[in-house]
Amino acid sequence: MIDGGWLLPLGQEAALAPLAKVYRRLPTEPFETAPQAGQSQELVVRTLQKGEKTYFYAVNPTPWPLTAEIQFAGPPALRLLPYCDERQANLRQAEGGINWTVEMEPFDLVGGELTGGKVQVAKWGVSPPAGVGQILGEQSQDVTRRANYLRDNPRRIGVLNASFEKQMADGSVTDWVHARGPVPGMSVRIDPTQGSGSARSLHLLNRAAGNAVWVRSTPFATPTTGRIKMSAQIRTADAANQPQLRLAIEGKLDGKVYYRRENFGAVEPDGEPPTSLLGTQWTECSIALTDLPIAGLTELRVGFDLMGPGEVWIDDVQVKDLWLTDGEYSELIKSAPTAILQAQSGQLNECRLFVEGYWPSFLRRNVQLPDQREAAPEASRSAKAPTPQPPGTRPKLPIGLPIPGMRTEPQPQQPSRTAEKEKGWWPGWMKWR
Repeated sequence: MIDGGWLLPLGQEAALAPLAKVYRRLPTEPFETAPQAGQSQELVVRTLQKGEKTYFYAVNPTPWPLTAEIQFAGPPALRLLPYCDERQANLRQAEGGINWTVEMEPFDLVGGELTGGKVQVAKWGVSPPAGVGQILGEQSQDVTRRANYLRDNPRRIGVLNASFEKQMADGSVTDWVHARGPVPGMSVRIDPTQGSGSARSLHLLNRAAGNAVWVRSTPFATPTTGRIKMSAQIRTADAANQPQLRLAIEGKLDGKVYYRRENFGAVEPDGEPPTSLLGTQWTECSIALTDLPIAGLTELRVGFDLMGPGEVWIDDVQVKDLWLTDGEYSELIKSAPTAILQAQSGQLNECRLFVEGYWPSFLRRNVQLPDQREAAPEASRSAKAPTPQPPGTRPKLPIGLPIPGMRTEPQPQQPSRTAEKEKGWWPGWMKWR
């Protein structure tokens, strides 16, 4: 709730004063949350009974202002002392108690004390700004549109000569670097006689014990999504003698070698089993990372390492930095309709929590629909201009959603880390160059 040191942030004393005043006057004892069955989730109400006094406070957990009405049940002689004089409030007698209505700012805290007998919170309700439910519903629908579009249109990173159609005069592959040297029984060349989706493919042969045949693509920019997936069509000469093949993603992280791999074919020397075996027919093999560093990672490449004796053909290499797995897509498609129903039924905060969640935010940042549709109209188009706030009121807190009554501000970009110089580029096992 409070982030800072011994003092309030300098220059914001007036804005935080109403909240701090309420917080300081509340007793330092555990409060009980009033039962929320059938009540609005846009307000949290808690009470503490001490002798003839009942202390209470209410929290607005949403990023929009609202009007809260709380009904306290108790004897007719109830008296309410508010701790939030800066907030516009109204107190009126009601059958079986009193009703207290107060205007609350986004993420606001109000409270007070009641005297005159034992008090219980009977019920409460809130009135959010007009248009919030419609905007949240549209943003939930937008999640479905972006998820469907991304499922059918994953974003690819261009890899030069990905189908190995180009070759040099000596038959070696262009736009890729690979092991070179005088070691007999090891070769990297283009095979013009067979391919998966085209006439040619990359042929790796390793008959030299204790050496690895490696191939790397031309470097490309590090994805800003923190995700990368490389797939390729691969076959081997003899399924009974499985080669030890690695699909690799490699770069330099702060100047040091960054190397991630997925194993196919034979078991690794350390006993790590392969993801799958290789056959004599073309089969898609892939490696996917969802925790790729987005700062400090440079000279990113994809490639293949034939770690021991064997023979493989590789074709149709694809690299993606934006896609959805079946599980991710299924969860989004199930959750978005629920959020739409929540927005329509007035459960606005529950819908907001979905809209602000990781995947909806990820889709809004990274997936651009072809018709340039946005999740919801701007606040300036869907709500009246906010009334100027008097000095001492807390500003609206931005969360990145165009909600009426809420001000948004651009977020500063995080500085990238500087990569240090490193003598060696390749992993230590790459002896043959």
